[in-house]
Amino acid sequence: MGAAPIPTGPVTFLDGTTMLGQSTLDATGHATLTTSTLALGAHILTASYPGDAVYSPSASAPVTETLVTPGFTLAVSPNAFTVSQGASATATVTIASLGNFNQPLQLSCSGLPTNATCTFAPSTLTPGPTPVTADLTPRPFDIP
Repeated sequence: MGAAPIPTGPVTFLDGTTMLGQSTLDATGHATLTTSTLALGAHILTASYPGDAVYSPSASAPVTETLVTPGFTLAVSPNAFTVSQGASATATVTIASLGNFNQPLQLSCSGLPTNATCTFAPSTLTPGPTPVTADLTPRPFDIP
């Protein structure tokens, strides 16, 4: 018994009832569509095949895809502490990606008292599939 014939013809890709595009089945019976036109929010995606001389028409099960604005979350632990004059403390800054955000972020402090400093190690973080961390070390000013 020989191998089953490969389906042929077009596949229509839909977002709800809106046609996103068509693609012809390749030599392995696969069709793909790449688009960058979907708006933010939920989309119900399906693929529809009209059939050919051998195969009957069919449609995929719906797949819900939600597009979000890329961004990130930032958390500091501990989120409050007291640092005495001449001393330092360390907190951990954790940045997690939202919506596949993967741009480098430069960390810095602002609004510190006069002569107080802070450092981050490392000073730049690039979020990805897993959260990334840096150590924050604030140091109050020394009074001579």
